[in-house]
Amino acid sequence: MSNPCLNEGHSGAANVDGEKQMQNLKDVTDFVEKYFKKDNPTFKIKRQIKNNLVPGGLAAFSFTRSGEAVYYCQGLPIAIISRLNSESGTDANVGKWYRKQWLFENHLKKQNTHCTHITFVSGKPSILKTIQRGVSMVMTQSFNKKLFNEHNHGGNSIFCSESNDTWYDMQAKIIEAVEYNLNEIAKAKKASTLEDAYEVTG
Repeated sequence: MSNPCLNEGHSGAANVDGEKQMQNLKDVTDFVEKYFKKDNPTFKIKRQIKNNLVPGGLAAFSFTRSGEAVYYCQGLPIAIISRLNSESGTDANVGKWYRKQWLFENHLKKQNTHCTHITFVSGKPSILKTIQRGVSMVMTQSFNKKLFNEHNHGGNSIFCSESNDTWYDMQAKIIEAVEYNLNEIAKAKKASTLEDAYEVTG
């Protein structure tokens, strides 16, 4: 019996803008892994989320074609990067996105409360508004303090544009979010170490 929230990775047709968005995202996410791995060899990118990484082990995600990914550091998920693009209909794309949101909320965020879901959305104005309405439900979650086009560290950061974000735009947004989350993890570990030291000496 398959999990209703998850299924194998999709490889449906993409328009020209969608193909460009996927290639840009693939290049950027590869670059970001190298950028952080220089100082932290445990920083890794995963594009194949296998059964053992999904609750219940009933399904998997494959992000190899889309450029999407999940970053891990010291074994903890740091950020999941996803995309949305459509030329006409939006229901199928939004439905696929909610599967990734399910993975974020029900698995990744439970492993690391600082984990962030970063999504890049592009499309012509009428389609963009429809996509925004489709994903707007998540913006009411308690972990989302801000709206679209702003960083919600530890929540959903959804960046919308009528044209594809440039390579540099995506890079800057992902790096800012990852740096913030890595700093939060470091602060939490330092606080835990100080607390343990106090208990020993106290």
